[in-house]
Amino acid sequence: MGVDEWVAESSGRALTTAALGLSGGPDSLCLLALLRTDHTLRLRTATVDHALQPSSHASAQRTHKRALAMGVPNAIISPWATPPTTRIEEAARDARYKALWDYMWTDGHSHQTLILAHHADDQLETAIMRALRGTRAYGLGGMRAVRRWGIPPNATAQDALRGMRTWISRPLLNIPKARILATCRALGLEFEQDATNFMPDLTVRNAIRHALAHPARVSPDISHAIAHVHTLAGGHTDPPNIPLMRAYVAQMATRVAQVDKTATHTRPSPPSTLLLVPPPPLDTDTAHALVHRVLRYVSPHPWGSPESQAGRKFTRVQRILERVLDPNPTPTPFAAGAHVLWTPVLIRPDNSIRYTTTGPGCRAWLASRQPPFSSTPLDVEIEPGTALLFWDNRFLIRVPPRLRLAKLVVRPQGRLVLPQVVAKDGDNQHVLDCQVHFIRSLSPI
Repeated sequence: MGVDEWVAESSGRALTTAALGLSGGPDSLCLLALLRTDHTLRLRTATVDHALQPSSHASAQRTHKRALAMGVPNAIISPWATPPTTRIEEAARDARYKALWDYMWTDGHSHQTLILAHHADDQLETAIMRALRGTRAYGLGGMRAVRRWGIPPNATAQDALRGMRTWISRPLLNIPKARILATCRALGLEFEQDATNFMPDLTVRNAIRHALAHPARVSPDISHAIAHVHTLAGGHTDPPNIPLMRAYVAQMATRVAQVDKTATHTRPSPPSTLLLVPPPPLDTDTAHALVHRVLRYVSPHPWGSPESQAGRKFTRVQRILERVLDPNPTPTPFAAGAHVLWTPVLIRPDNSIRYTTTGPGCRAWLASRQPPFSSTPLDVEIEPGTALLFWDNRFLIRVPPRLRLAKLVVRPQGRLVLPQVVAKDGDNQHVLDCQVHFIRSLSPI
C-alpha cells in the first residue's frame, strides 16, 4: 500500500493535496522520496528555519535545493523574529506548528493534510516522555498516526473551521530509524544532521534519546520511566530491549485506535451537551477514552488541546468515572476539570430529559459547559462588519448582512451556556435570531 493510500484509509478521505514538513533530515527526505512517486498527489513542502544555530540557514537552503531537485516546491519559513532562550523544546514545537499552519493556507492554497515524518524511535521517546509525566497505559500509545489538527489557540472563525477539517498524518510511526537510514543509503539521498538532536542537556526528548543509546549514563527519573515502559513491554533485561519497547508502543497505538471505536455510550442531547448513560462495566482504557471524548466535545477549551481533556490527567479522569459510575441513589452535580459540568438527569420514557433522579425513566449524566465565573464573563461585542464570529471555542455565529453595522453583543444564556445575540439600541435591547453552529466533533481523532 502506498503512503497516500495509507493516509486515505486511516482518515477516511482521499488524499489529493498535502503539505510535507521537510526538516532536511533523513526522516523527512526519505518520506519525500516515497511520496513523490505518486504523480496524482499535489505535494508542497515547507522547511522551518528555527535559527537556533549558526548553520541553520545554510542547512535550510540545501534542503530547499534538494526538494526542488526532486521536482517538489519548497518554502523556507521562519517561526519567529527572535529565538527563545528558555523552554526551547516546547517553544520551538509551538512556533513550528504555527508556522506550518500559516504556510498551509498561503497563496490561495487549501491543503487539508500536513504530513510529518515522525518514526518508531520518535514514538518510543514520546511514550517515555509521557511515562515521565505519570501517564498510564492508554497514553503510552504515543502520537496518533492520523488526527485532526483541532482548533488553534486564539482561533478566528476561519481558523476554527479549517482546524476541524485539517488532518495531521504520520505514516512512518511503525518504521524504525535504522530502516529509514538504510532507505536513504539505498536511494542515494543526501540529508542534514541536526547536531542539537544529540545534545542531552538541551531538551527532555534529547535526554531520553541519549539515555536509550547510553543506558549507563541516565538520570534517575528517566531511568525509572524507561524501566516502566520496558516492564510493561514484558522486558526483564538490562540494558532495556529497545525493539521490544518499540513493538509495545506500536501495540498500544493500535489498542488506542480500537478503544476509540468502542468508546460510545451516548444518547441524543441538547446542542453543545452530551448525554451519557452509565455503560456496562468497561476496561480501564475504554472507560478513560470515553471520558476524554466527552470532555473534548463539551469543554470550552480549544478542541483537541490537553486543557479540553482535563490536562489528560489520569487522576482527574478516574475521579469523573468514580462519580458517574457510582450507584448512589442521590447523585449531585460536579465538575472535575476542562470546565465541564456533570449533572445527573432522568431520561423519561418519551425521551425527554428531566433534571431529577426520581421517577420512571433511565438515569443518566448530562455533560455541559460549566457556567463561567464572574471574573471571566463571556459577553463579547461584535465588531461592526463582522460576518462570522467564533464564540467560546464552541460556536460559529453568522451575522446577517442587514445587521453587520448594528451594535451587537453575544451573551451566554441559560444553564447550558448557549450563545444569545442581542442588539442594543440606546437603552433598548432585543434578542436576534442568528444562525448558530456548534463546531465540535465527537470523532475520536
